[in-house]
Amino acid sequence: ARKLHQRELKRLDTAREAVQQDLEAGKISKEQAKEQLKQIDAEEKARRRARRKERRAAKQALKDAHKAQKAAARARAVIDAAANAVALTAAFAYLGPGAPAAAALVAGAQLTLQLGVIRNQKPPQFATGGMVRDRIQGDHAVISASPDEGILTPRGVSNAGGPAGVDALNRGTASAEGGGSTKVYLDSRMLGEVVARVIESDRQVGAALDRRIGAVAGMSR
Repeated sequence: ARKLHQRELKRLDTAREAVQQDLEAGKISKEQAKEQLKQIDAEEKARRRARRKERRAAKQALKDAHKAQKAAARARAVIDAAANAVALTAAFAYLGPGAPAAAALVAGAQLTLQLGVIRNQKPPQFATGGMVRDRIQGDHAVISASPDEGILTPRGVSNAGGPAGVDALNRGTASAEGGGSTKVYLDSRMLGEVVARVIESDRQVGAALDRRIGAVAGMSR
């Protein structure tokens, strides 16, 4: 949406230049140029208003998603606290009849602390990039990202050299030539063929493998 908005603004700037050129060339009168520029200005204002409305809607959607996430986190915290209270009741069995109350007190204190953490959570921002795990709590979280930003899978992070590699990419200091480790992924069938050829060509390797297989088979009996 942002790129489309920028293209449309550029188109309107080009249209203004065309009107000015037509006016200087005598193709249109000043009144006509004024009217055309007025229409262009009106379209630009309308597009800017629409863009602001889209951005507000996107921010509201992010807030709503974050609220839903926090509600789910609170529900999980309550469930975990209930399970914790049951477990603690057994641990406080030496207190006799007071065990359930003691367990509820401890679990309640933990729940209050956890709810406070959840209440203070804000949607993380990644203006400078970085690892998600360093900025959120829990397994998943809603993030705010711009259209030009990219997302790496765990495998992509690993291929980039881990967190340090991601930081280097964001700083623009990662080298495409020899700047990091190279990982080679082999097809399982290809790897099997290579191993088979090695065994066939080297009797010592084949004999050692036979001995190893025999030893493992003897241990499993």
